[in-house]
Amino acid sequence: MFASGSAPGFRPFLRRLALSACVLALGACATAPQRPPDLQRGDFRYAIERARWLIEQEMADNKVTGLSVALVDDQRVVWAEGFGYEDAEREIAATPGTPYRLGSIAKVLTATAAMQLAEEGRIDIDRPLKEALPAFSVRSRFDNTTPITPRNIMHHHSGLPANHLSGMLTTSAPAPFTSLVEAVRNEYVAYPPEFIFGYSNLAVSLLGAAIEHTAGTPFEQHLQQRLLAPLGMVHTRFESQPALKVYNRHEEIDALALRDLPSGGLVSNVDDMSRFMRWVFADGRAGERQLLGADTLAEMLRPQNTHVQLDMGFRVGLGWLLSGIEIRNAGTVASHGGTLLDSHSMMVVLPEHKLGIIVASNSATSQGVVKTVATEALKLALEAKAGIVQPEPVLASSADVALPPDQLARYLR
Repeated sequence: MFASGSAPGFRPFLRRLALSACVLALGACATAPQRPPDLQRGDFRYAIERARWLIEQEMADNKVTGLSVALVDDQRVVWAEGFGYEDAEREIAATPGTPYRLGSIAKVLTATAAMQLAEEGRIDIDRPLKEALPAFSVRSRFDNTTPITPRNIMHHHSGLPANHLSGMLTTSAPAPFTSLVEAVRNEYVAYPPEFIFGYSNLAVSLLGAAIEHTAGTPFEQHLQQRLLAPLGMVHTRFESQPALKVYNRHEEIDALALRDLPSGGLVSNVDDMSRFMRWVFADGRAGERQLLGADTLAEMLRPQNTHVQLDMGFRVGLGWLLSGIEIRNAGTVASHGGTLLDSHSMMVVLPEHKLGIIVASNSATSQGVVKTVATEALKLALEAKAGIVQPEPVLASSADVALPPDQLARYLR
């Protein structure tokens, strides 16, 4: 063992050595496991083996330092595992208990908290946001009389801008997210409400301010008391700048602090998030407590924007996205990803089959990785549980086009 006073260049050398060993280990299994000819219903072993192989390939190809995954079948976790490192320099392996910045998966929990207050009659999601947040106002250049409501905030049709960038990401402690209420008074909406899908971190953070105002307690404390603690999510919190290691191509980087906690400040691990998915599959029941009604959960998973022609078939629920992850013949595919500059995550649930997955990573290069792993692993799990095999992709063929001789001659000049 070496003391902390070792030569200045030695610790970086150890880190590079450890990461090189990690990459070699990840790349060790180059051959994809073969599907057994007699795959039995309910046997997830091949799905897990194949998903492990995919994770190893994706992490090696994209220089991902740490990643964790949990696969849920109704009320049981059939697979939870960590890959690579939580802390590369100290050689602390990633596990299902490794905490990650989960980014915008926060929006699902914020929407859930809003719907709890709606069930209690304390927020009317179809009334103007100003009724739940009296200090809120924003300007508009449109003659549209449709109000900004908690409902159209949750399905991203409020018309509010995507972000209020000033002070959103900082190198020091940011202002509280509730400062946005004052900050947007002289701002303008980007679109009329209910006009087109417009993903908005700003809007969801304002919804968080409405939750805080209505509850009479700080947003983070309210979520802990009403949702996280009852679900046993003891390692989950909302935090601007958690003390976690984050990486870019295996080099440790500094994480920027995020002001907008309700829209992107979730910190958790895949163990805790598996509890959330199991709660969804239990129709809102946690032990003896009904934290949210089954009908309310179903409403959150129902397409909210079928009346918006400009969305071109893209569908979104309340807090959940219902398009963007393609798994055929699975019924509803509800998801939400989390994308920060330094960390990425993806949660996907198949409510009709009570299957779900959460994938989280501490690396800036993992955005495509978490989506690929979540999608492909859930396809494999769906086959294992229900025998539903994804159709082979059909390659579109294009007819040969004969160009006139004068056009062909131009390419020869």
